[in-house]
Amino acid sequence: MVDNLHAQDISRRGFLGAAGIAGLSLGGAAVGAATVGAVCGFGGITGLSGVTGLGGGAPLGVFGHPGDYARNLHGADLRKSGKVAEQGVSTGSLAQAVAPVEASAPSAEETAAALEELAPMFSTPQVNTAVDRLAAAKRVLIVVDYQVDFVDGGAFGTIQPAVNIHDALYDRIKQYQDAGDIVIYTMDTHPADDYANTREGSVNALHCVPGSAGWEVYGKVAELLTPEKALMIRKGTYGAADLPLVLSALRNQGIHIRSIEFAGVSTTCRVLHNAILVYTYFPEMPLIFDDTTTASYTDEMTAAQLDQLEGWGFVIKRHR
Repeated sequence: MVDNLHAQDISRRGFLGAAGIAGLSLGGAAVGAATVGAVCGFGGITGLSGVTGLGGGAPLGVFGHPGDYARNLHGADLRKSGKVAEQGVSTGSLAQAVAPVEASAPSAEETAAALEELAPMFSTPQVNTAVDRLAAAKRVLIVVDYQVDFVDGGAFGTIQPAVNIHDALYDRIKQYQDAGDIVIYTMDTHPADDYANTREGSVNALHCVPGSAGWEVYGKVAELLTPEKALMIRKGTYGAADLPLVLSALRNQGIHIRSIEFAGVSTTCRVLHNAILVYTYFPEMPLIFDDTTTASYTDEMTAAQLDQLEGWGFVIKRHR
């Protein structure tokens, strides 16, 4: 898990996949310049860039790794597994953690070896300048809950409008991926043993149980929405609370987000919840819907919801 400044969990091991964002940001010649906040596949969420100034220039020796987490600055918990300096970093405040580290700089050979070992952990370089950020501008596509239970053959039977968008949704995802843009997809997830005790479970049938056929991504879209090709977020309610934090992490990594497009099902519930959630965090971001890639239970419901979203300032692309 990853905690940011407010100790909110934004991801879990395996939810980012090989397409995930850089785990480390190295600066200068010292390995200790790694961004401490760059844990679980994100670079520079909240952490300390260039920590070589701490401890008289000594490397701090903490490297972000998928599955680790660190509460930075507030210092409640600096957990580690894997790459930790021999001096060790334990729980407590950051000042307490770095105080025992004696000033020493790694040799050129040690730095080169560390860089070589860490290279597979990140695929997107840290971007440091405004020019670089604009050059790295990306569109983001968020596909909400396009799962068997919400489309066809699952807990809610056949929802024909959701079936009808399949081909257009497949093509849209592929367009984004082929262009090198970012695709995020949410997976509704409800363990069978406690769903009935939740507010949502009191008004809905059990669905999207992890490991069940109904939980899986529907149709050919499953070929594109994998942790290796996109960023996956599991969620236990209509909106994905982690979604704005993932988007913030992308921007903190240095990626300039040009626009965010929403797709999936259902327009009037889960897609809507996530769109409003993102709008709250990014009120000036161009937010887009396309009526060929999102659906509710009827075409009329979808059209009415898109009309309302357009009245709130969302960009609606209409083809029917």
